[in-house]
Amino acid sequence: MTFQNIAPTPPHIDYIIFIDSDDYWEKDCLIECLNSFESARAMGVETQIVWFDLRMVYDNIAYHINEERPFQTYFKHCSTSIMDSKQWIEITQHLHYPWGFAHAGMIDFEFFVKTQLYYTNRANWEDVGFGIMLFVYASAIFMLNKQLYVHRARDNSISRFEKSPIINVPPFLQPLDDIFHNPYLTRKYHKAVSAFFLAHSLALGIERIQDKQKAEILREHFFTSCLHWAFGIFMFPQDPLCISQRFVEFKPYVKGLKLGKLSFLKHLIIAYPQCGKIYGWIQRLRHKDWLKKI
Repeated sequence: MTFQNIAPTPPHIDYIIFIDSDDYWEKDCLIECLNSFESARAMGVETQIVWFDLRMVYDNIAYHINEERPFQTYFKHCSTSIMDSKQWIEITQHLHYPWGFAHAGMIDFEFFVKTQLYYTNRANWEDVGFGIMLFVYASAIFMLNKQLYVHRARDNSISRFEKSPIINVPPFLQPLDDIFHNPYLTRKYHKAVSAFFLAHSLALGIERIQDKQKAEILREHFFTSCLHWAFGIFMFPQDPLCISQRFVEFKPYVKGLKLGKLSFLKHLIIAYPQCGKIYGWIQRLRHKDWLKKI
């Protein structure tokens, strides 16, 4: 008897949707998404993503979070309920938006498998690189103008900790905290490391795009933004994961890019990472509260 003889037949999957463990869907979320796929087919369009709006609830949090809901902004910029990746890129570039997409939509599973996309394990902003490339690969995105996802904002979560009176360190970051001996510094360092891997994954993803115009916009807008975040690694007194020495890996991707303030120095750092100490020193002089800037 072989493994093939006894292995169960994998289930047939039409669609996939993600949800964070501390959030929830409205009761009609899934059926609304399925109906939207059918509505698109009725219009003669095979859409790969149904994107919907969300609403915030505040769970025992002492401060207000002023977060934009990008869905409504995009919806206002579209003349129809279906947009393609070119429209999405143009709107995002025009608005200078960052981007993240993880849970506020349903994805055609066959399309999802073909993209070969995945989340970066144990990283902050893991939905940014994933969402950017997902929307780039999609030929049709259905915009469902309903608040179907309920996002719970709570203190001291993975993404929100800066204003918490007591900051917890997740178990997987404990080895870093044993070095920094400061939960705030540990989690800020982890954010900078996450930005590095996000920029790295985008650089590799852009290589796969055959449309040169799309690839260049992605490089100039999305990749550059993530790289800016990643430069925060040079502002820490220690770099236990030696991420700073890996910036040379970005050298093939930054030719001709304007990297904002201190652009020349940033290009120099990518070619010679040891120059990063100069960048960190300048940034600490410029910003008294420098940790809040990264």
